[in-house]
Amino acid sequence: MIIIYDLQQALTNVDAGNFDTEGPINARYTPPTTARIEGIEDIKSICIYDRSRIESGIDIRIKDIPGVMEGDRITVTGRIGTNEMVGNKFWSVALIASYPEDGQITQHIAPSPVFSVSHTLEKAQLNLVLFVHTVFWGNYEPLMDLYIDSILVTRQEVHPEDETDTRSVVYKFEAEPDTEIMAFDTAQELGKNAPFIYCSGLPAVRIIKHGEVSAIHVGNRFNDWDGIDINIARMELHPANQYKITVTGRIDGDAPPDAIIMLQGIPGYVWKNTTAFTSNYAFTLEYIMSRSEVERWGAIRITTNAEGAAVPFFIYSIDIVRL
Repeated sequence: MIIIYDLQQALTNVDAGNFDTEGPINARYTPPTTARIEGIEDIKSICIYDRSRIESGIDIRIKDIPGVMEGDRITVTGRIGTNEMVGNKFWSVALIASYPEDGQITQHIAPSPVFSVSHTLEKAQLNLVLFVHTVFWGNYEPLMDLYIDSILVTRQEVHPEDETDTRSVVYKFEAEPDTEIMAFDTAQELGKNAPFIYCSGLPAVRIIKHGEVSAIHVGNRFNDWDGIDINIARMELHPANQYKITVTGRIDGDAPPDAIIMLQGIPGYVWKNTTAFTSNYAFTLEYIMSRSEVERWGAIRITTNAEGAAVPFFIYSIDIVRL
């Protein structure tokens, strides 16, 4: 099983306290309802409490999960608080498709305080926002505290255990004219039309000519997550193998002190091959993905640290080979 998104990994470096949003997850509520993160040992939960309406819950923005594909399965598990007696009262937790049109996908119905809702994503649902909350039944409004303990997006590995990837060059991108992303100059268009390269955040991304070389230019950056994601999940890499990724490029202009460019494993936002850069610095980023990382990651992000968050850069080539 390949893990595309894991809430627990995403919350690893998030402190307990008030919660609003984290990656593709955000709280949806009407005051006085609010949300917080609670931690017990290494397990963190999102708690929606002081709920004033049954619609108080969380949103899961499927389109913001790197590498998600048709056929992936999303599972949300959690529990209700003990502020109200459950007893034999009839209640449920529903997974709702709230964009572009409302429609209930699946629900958990039980008097048990623990719930689990799962759904296999269809192609038309990859742009949905899924909404998790309790459901009104008869004259009973279930306004108890709602805890989200786990959100997992997984993919079933369809290859036999003894089968390996016999390809050597898995993916090769050189920013020459007429490539798959030529002439797309916005984040939305890039993500829609390039199956293996898409934008993180909302930078201005375009193919431009620099001297004798064509390159991807990533500009208009404001955040350290503004960059390019390489969608390795769609490349169908085999967890039995290791893969080496090589990215070449150049910093466009001045660089502040302590600026770093890096490869980052998503989900988890794990820094890999961090390289300090100076003004107009030509860089090569290389990293060998372990078998566990091939299975766990959905994307490799090319980005910077906070000190270099506003620095534009060129990408000349991306190569992924099986070792």
